[in-house]
Amino acid sequence: MPIAEENIRIAAEWRAAVELPYTWRNARNQAGVLGETPEGEAGGLFAYCDRLPNRRVYMKPRKRDHGHCRSRCAREKIAADLAHDLRVSVPPVLLARRTDSVPSGEEEFVCVSLVMCPAQWSWGQLKDQIDKRNYPTELAAESLPAEAARAFAFDTWVGQSDHGDHPHNIVFGYVPVDPPEYSTWIFLDYSFAFGWGGSWENDGALTCEAARFPSAMLNRIDESVLDRSVSDIESFDVDVIADVVDRIPNSHMADVDKVTIRDGLIARRALVRKAIASVRLE
Repeated sequence: MPIAEENIRIAAEWRAAVELPYTWRNARNQAGVLGETPEGEAGGLFAYCDRLPNRRVYMKPRKRDHGHCRSRCAREKIAADLAHDLRVSVPPVLLARRTDSVPSGEEEFVCVSLVMCPAQWSWGQLKDQIDKRNYPTELAAESLPAEAARAFAFDTWVGQSDHGDHPHNIVFGYVPVDPPEYSTWIFLDYSFAFGWGGSWENDGALTCEAARFPSAMLNRIDESVLDRSVSDIESFDVDVIADVVDRIPNSHMADVDKVTIRDGLIARRALVRKAIASVRLE
């Protein structure tokens, strides 16, 4: 099956589920798909399962999630499900429990996100090359205006503060064949979204600011796609938001945190347009 079709199939299956009865095993090869793949502040590792023998996932966090308003893996799952419905290019995510031997002090309750493409270039590698008309930067430049517009609106809604000009949290993935079979921008790491650490508590979610986003992307955003993306967020079904958040099991997120995130998302739908306008008019 071509990777584009397989990604669509997996994304739909994982959007419909929270967890699946897969046994995840640590991949023997922990090297990145192209160049360096840092494991991030919370730690992670590549894994696979027998149901997807030719694909890898990134499992995180390794660092144990202590305390209130954290739950990194649950935030990744919520972000992936909402992004799927809004056609934002965030990898599909499942919640999981580590089955390989878990070292003392490491997190047992984790999430897995699909590695979307066999070749990936980080934003740090691409940002100074985006205007050069060579492979794969030409592909990246063509799809950037629309995909960046959807992600910028989404990041503002969910309170993603960890993109900015981060060199590794945005990547461009593709299948390295000629002619190109499949390529996409991929927006990663929503561990700190949705008021991580308590910033959405006590009406804190009502403070909605435009997401930090690479200036080289902001300057290329398709304004018409951005407007439609904001409209889609404004009209996002309240019941769907509630279902996406409330179905997270207590093993991965406490009920009190789910309430904060659910209510915050519902309230922030009406705040995104003004937040974005303040940046676009500068």
